[in-house]
Amino acid sequence: MNVVIKKLLGFAKIILYDNGILHVHFLGKKNIDILQAKEVSEFRESLFVTSRALVLTTCEDRFIIPTQEVMEFINSENRALTVKGDAFVIMSLSQRLFIKTAVGLKNRKTPISFFATKENAIEWLLSKKD
Repeated sequence: MNVVIKKLLGFAKIILYDNGILHVHFLGKKNIDILQAKEVSEFRESLFVTSRALVLTTCEDRFIIPTQEVMEFINSENRALTVKGDAFVIMSLSQRLFIKTAVGLKNRKTPISFFATKENAIEWLLSKKD
């Protein structure tokens, strides 16, 4: 995978790879809030004007803690128009299980999955590519 675009938002580093995967790496150990999620979304939408993104999300800490408002935003129908699939790398098994339950995977407009490694997440995202 070669880097096509890099952007630093202060709270996150975003990398677009040549295979179409958009990697959002959250810096620090604070909860992800709705303003951050929307800023990432706006940047993603500027890159994927005519297609839907495959989004890989990682963080500095062992797991990502989105607020309830962010979880609703991730599940929104509007976001589904611009995202083809979401892969979250979460090192903690208990956190992966909790988030799978909290997200309500059955009601998702786009596929979502949680992984212990970045490599497995990338492999899964690429399987969602047309």
